[in-house]
Amino acid sequence: MFGRDWSSGIVQKEIVRSKSELMASGWGITGNKGRCYDFWMDFSECMSRCREPKDCSFLREDYLECLHHSKEFQRRNRIYKEEQRQIRAAAQKAKGGVGDGDGVPHH
Repeated sequence: MFGRDWSSGIVQKEIVRSKSELMASGWGITGNKGRCYDFWMDFSECMSRCREPKDCSFLREDYLECLHHSKEFQRRNRIYKEEQRQIRAAAQKAKGGVGDGDGVPHH
């Protein structure tokens, strides 16, 4: 497809790229292969072969987790909250309070 730059009168050729080239070049910030590129390629290949997009949902999940680490952060937050709950329960027990171990006294 050709386009015309009317301000300079020069005809330019437009470069049409595939979806995978636009989404992930494969180059990371340091110039090496990006950390999530392999996940993207697996997902992209699956999407090009499958009949239903839901068939690739697990690969999509893996790719998005690689990008955003949301499941990892949720897990870390659950662990942190449990540690804090246990610390509060131990402190409550050391004070001689009555409770069921969740840090909240029940009378």
